Amino acid sequence: MKVLIADKVDGESLDILKQNNIDAEIKVGLSEDEIARVINDYDGIIVRSGVNITKKIIDAGSNLKVIGRAGVGVDNIDVESATSRGIIVMNTPWGNTNSAAEHTVAMILALSRHIPRADRSMKQKLWERKNFQGNEIRGKKIGIIGLGNIGKIVAKILISFGAEILGYDPFLTEAAAKEMDVSLADLEYLLKNSDYITIHVPLNNSTRNLIGSREMQLMKKGAKIINVARGGIIDENALYDSLKNGKIGGAAIDVWETEPPKEYRLAELDNVIATPHLGASTEEAQKLVAKDIATQIADYLINGAVNGAVNFHSVKGEEYSAISDYIKLMENLGSICMQISEGGIERIEVHYRGGIAQHDTKILTNYAVKGVLKNICECFVNEVNSLSVASARNIKVVDSSSTQTENFSNLVRVIITTDKGSYKVNGTVFDGKQERIVKINEYDIDIRPGGSLIVTQNFDVPGVIGQIGSILGSHNINIARMAVGRDSKTGRSLNVTTVDNEVGNDVLELLKKAKNVSKVKLIKL
Repeated sequence: MKVLIADKVDGESLDILKQNNIDAEIKVGLSEDEIARVINDYDGIIVRSGVNITKKIIDAGSNLKVIGRAGVGVDNIDVESATSRGIIVMNTPWGNTNSAAEHTVAMILALSRHIPRADRSMKQKLWERKNFQGNEIRGKKIGIIGLGNIGKIVAKILISFGAEILGYDPFLTEAAAKEMDVSLADLEYLLKNSDYITIHVPLNNSTRNLIGSREMQLMKKGAKIINVARGGIIDENALYDSLKNGKIGGAAIDVWETEPPKEYRLAELDNVIATPHLGASTEEAQKLVAKDIATQIADYLINGAVNGAVNFHSVKGEEYSAISDYIKLMENLGSICMQISEGGIERIEVHYRGGIAQHDTKILTNYAVKGVLKNICECFVNEVNSLSVASARNIKVVDSSSTQTENFSNLVRVIITTDKGSYKVNGTVFDGKQERIVKINEYDIDIRPGGSLIVTQNFDVPGVIGQIGSILGSHNINIARMAVGRDSKTGRSLNVTTVDNEVGNDVLELLKKAKNVSKVKLIKL
C-alpha cells in the first residue's frame, strides 16, 4: 500500500502510516498535471487546503482508493467525481475545534482591551494609555450564534470569565442549553441584548449574509461582532458602514467572503482586528488533524474500516436497485420535516411500511437524517456521517420496519420530536419513479417534492386560497402547483403552494397576517 502526502502536513502522519507498514511519500508543491502523472502509483493521498484534487487527478488514479483531507473543508476536493469512481473522501472535522474556539476568545479579549492598537502605539514610542481604556468580559452579555462543538467551548470559556451567555441555535433543546449554563434566545432578542456577538454556524443558503444591515440596526449601539466561522455569514459592506457610523463598536474578523480579500478597507479600520483565517492555525491542531487523517486512512486501507468519510455508502447491488428510488425522497422528507418543526431536536424516527420494509433500508435512514441536519450543522453532513453528527448533538435516531401496509403499498415516514412537539411527514414513490409527499402532520396531501414550498395552516373557510394567490400574484410570484389537505375534526386545512420564484420575508409576513391564516412556513428543497 502506498500513500502520497501532497501538502504541508505535520510529520506525525508519515510516522503513523509507516508504523502501519504503509509506504508513504512526501511530495509537496506538485502541480495538477504532476500529481495526475504520478497518482496511479498510490492507493491514497493526503492534502490540506493548499492542493486541489480535481477530476483530472481522480480520473488518473485508477488505483486510488481514498483521499484524506487534514482538516474540515473538502471544497478543494471534487467529491462528486471521487464518489462516482468509488473513492472514499475522508476529513477530520473535530481536530481543530479547540483551536478555533481559543482563537475566538483571543479575538474577543484583544478587541475588548484594544491590544493591537496599543501595541502599534508602543512600537511608535508613544505612551497613550488614556486612549486605550477597554472593557471587562465579566458581567457582559455575549451572544453565541450556533452552539455546536466550537460554540460550546467558547461558551464554557467565557462563562469562566463571569459573562452571561445568550445562545441562538434553533436545534438545541432547552435542557441541553441549561446544562451549559446558556440562556436560549431567538435571534432578534440576542441581537438586541448582546454586548458581543460571535458566530459559529456553517455557511449555506440560510446563513449567507445572516448578519446584514437589518440585523446590525437591531444591535446595541457600540456592540462588537466576532467571526471565526466562515466568510459570507456577515455582510462585509454592511459591517463596514456600521463600523464607520458608530453603530457597531468594533469587529474581530478571521474569515472573509473572498480569501485573500480583494480589498482590505474593512481590515484597515482602527476598530477592526483582522487575521488571515488563523482559526485552525495552531501547532496542536495541525498535529491532531495530521494524526487523525493518517490513522483513518491506515485503518481503511488495512482493515476496511471507514471513519470520517464524507461520501461513503455501501449496499449490495440488487438491494441498491430496490431502494434507489427512495434515496432522494428520504432526504426531502427529512428536510421538510426539519423545516416545519420548531424547537430543539431530541429524536428522529424513520418508519418503513409495506414492500419497502423487505429491503435493506439502513442507508435510507442515513439519507433522512442527512436531510434533517444538512443545513443546521457547522460541519459537512452527508449520508455517511449523518448519524454520527446526530449522535454528537445528542439527537437519538431510531428506525422501524413492518411489511404491514398503511394506505400505500410502500410508505416511508420521518418524525422529528423536539422540546416543543412532534412533527411528521409521509411519502411514497408511485410507478414511474414519481415521488410524492402524502401526509404532513395530520393532513393527507399530494405534493411533488422540490423547489420552494409555502406551507400555510389556516381555518377551512372560503377565501383563504384566494388571499394566498392574490398576495403571491401581487409580488409577481408564479404558482406552479397547489395542494390542500383538510382536517374535519379541527376545521382546519393545510395548503402547500409550490412557487417558481424567490419568496421574500415581506411576502411571508403578508401571508401570516392574512385573514384566517394561523401559521406560514417556507420550505426550500
